[in-house]
Amino acid sequence: MTSGQRGDLERDLRAALDELAPAPDPGTLSTVTRRIAATPQRAVGTRQWPPTWRAMALAAAGVVAGVGVGLSVARLIDESPSVSGPASTADAHASAHVTLRPSASRPPAAAHDRDADWERLDLPDPAPGVFGGGTPGDIIEFGDAFVIVGSARGHCASDIHAPPDNCSINLAALTSEDVYQAAAAWVSDDGRRWELIASDSFDGGQMRHAATDGHRIVATGALLDPLGTERGAALWVSPDGRTWEMVTSDGPVPEHVAWTAHGWIGVRNTQALEAGRYVDAGPQFLRSDDGISWQITAEPDETGQGRVEDLAADPAGTTVIAVGYEEAVNEEGALDSSTAVVWRTLDGQVWERAPDQETFMIGPPSITYMFGVTATASGWVALGIAANSGDYDSGAWTSADGL
Repeated sequence: MTSGQRGDLERDLRAALDELAPAPDPGTLSTVTRRIAATPQRAVGTRQWPPTWRAMALAAAGVVAGVGVGLSVARLIDESPSVSGPASTADAHASAHVTLRPSASRPPAAAHDRDADWERLDLPDPAPGVFGGGTPGDIIEFGDAFVIVGSARGHCASDIHAPPDNCSINLAALTSEDVYQAAAAWVSDDGRRWELIASDSFDGGQMRHAATDGHRIVATGALLDPLGTERGAALWVSPDGRTWEMVTSDGPVPEHVAWTAHGWIGVRNTQALEAGRYVDAGPQFLRSDDGISWQITAEPDETGQGRVEDLAADPAGTTVIAVGYEEAVNEEGALDSSTAVVWRTLDGQVWERAPDQETFMIGPPSITYMFGVTATASGWVALGIAANSGDYDSGAWTSADGL
């Protein structure tokens, strides 16, 4: 499958998901797209772009939507008081990327709270009365509050459902376009009652990740057109989670950021045109003193090919780990293999790539992806998926040193 065909598939899949449920987080959408795109080629070889991808996208969307219903924002509680949440609610899909850390003002639950469980809490809907809804992308703790960043998408067109009552009126209240696309943010003082934040800087945006240095929040994402096609990376900053400004810069814009002992560390993925198709050329690592203006510290020719999906610092902030994957495609553009990839820096300037190792290549053929990483008291834990007898299994890797 060529990159253009894969882009068509992703747009069809996004449209199908908009009809069935709020849009998925970017990682879920990319994973499903890769799986649909790759599996037929490995099974039957090169084939023409079939007219049935729409049906396959609908089927995959049903699966993702079903999974998403169980992924609404929740918090571990040690008692069950009545919920006095917002009057307007919608299914909220939380991504697997969570940077919530315990606060000194919130002691952990006592050891006897063994019967504590999770309670579902719906977020205020940023696109009420239309198809679509809000999609959380990341959650952080900032001061005495929690901040969620994400996106909202809405429309009234559907091939399989009648639009909601007054859908066109509700959509017109959001946008003059046929599709509403905007970044979104929610703030809570207790993790239970959430406030939807509005900002003119959100128009056309999609927030995916967030980090904080304790003084400001930096959120990364992209600007999208009404069809959902990415127009470029975007970055927002906020002093409190409620007031947001989109940063405009002539310099590089990171896709992932982390606050460290070396200042702000960021990374963006680059692409190169090879044999008429775009491939991941390798990550470009960045550094910033303020989270707004960024300088390049390592280029793809130093880091090697691959794509970064997450970035994290250890508790001291001195060691930073980036995880992702490297894909290989054949002459027809079909996926041949993929391997997990890890990078590490000890000073925020010089990056080293972890050596190839058996645990990164689960196969054959190896179809292995790392999507998330976090630091622990004893090292690192990374999360991802790998092919197993034609299906995908989720799993974790551990490392003492990140290499």
